[in-house]
Amino acid sequence: MAIYLSMQRVRFSSADGYEKFRVLFADVRRHLKPLPGFLHLTWWVHPDDPTWFNEVSFWTSKESDFGGALPDL
Repeated sequence: MAIYLSMQRVRFSSADGYEKFRVLFADVRRHLKPLPGFLHLTWWVHPDDPTWFNEVSFWTSKESDFGGALPDL
């Protein structure tokens, strides 16, 4: 089975932006789970730049990826 990765780089405009992101991100996976082709969603902090975050999702097909953008939830 092929697995496709989608990754978006995220930077925040304020110091509390990361905390706001964590609240929003905690709920996104629940909305993605029922979508066809969705496998996993995670995020990570770049080891060389603590202000650089990445959202990473894994899918079973390119068509399921919504072009890297989430659908209206």
